[in-house]
Amino acid sequence: MPSQTLIAAALIASIAAPPVAVSVAPDPPPVQSAHSHADGIIPFTSNGCSGFREARFFSCCYVHDLAYWAGGTRSDRTRADRTLRDCLRDISHDPLLSYVGWGLIRLGYIPGMFCCDGGGWGRAWRNTDHARYATLTPDEARQVLDEKQRICRSLTLNPATGKYRVDDTREIRANQASQICPSIRP
Repeated sequence: MPSQTLIAAALIASIAAPPVAVSVAPDPPPVQSAHSHADGIIPFTSNGCSGFREARFFSCCYVHDLAYWAGGTRSDRTRADRTLRDCLRDISHDPLLSYVGWGLIRLGYIPGMFCCDGGGWGRAWRNTDHARYATLTPDEARQVLDEKQRICRSLTLNPATGKYRVDDTREIRANQASQICPSIRP
């Protein structure tokens, strides 16, 4: 019970605290996709963890960003947020930290209101008629799969770290790469 009290206190404190200016690196330029915005899909980009212990948890946040980019049903969002929480816990071995990260996402990730301009659930479908929480149509699911396949083709293993490069400066762990690309074995 004490850990639940600490989690609740941390969440309340984070919500009640006055806004603090956080310097966050700008999003990387969008990677070219097989589909243009005219096709209805906005190419996937990741801003990582929006300043939340970026270097340590980038892998977790990259996979979470991909899920948020694709969108889907409310249960898909719940699953994405739980996967993030579990990943934070697995890397940090700190349940409190993982629940704080999870709570911030669950409570505040309303598109454009909490952080990250253009962030939020289903951002691949901005300026389309796709509902906020809706099952992807077969065509939308195909476009998401095409983008995941493009990402998988672009990942390269860094033999020095055992991680997969997503761009010139950032890498994701094999466990998270395998969540995006089933052919990668952790």
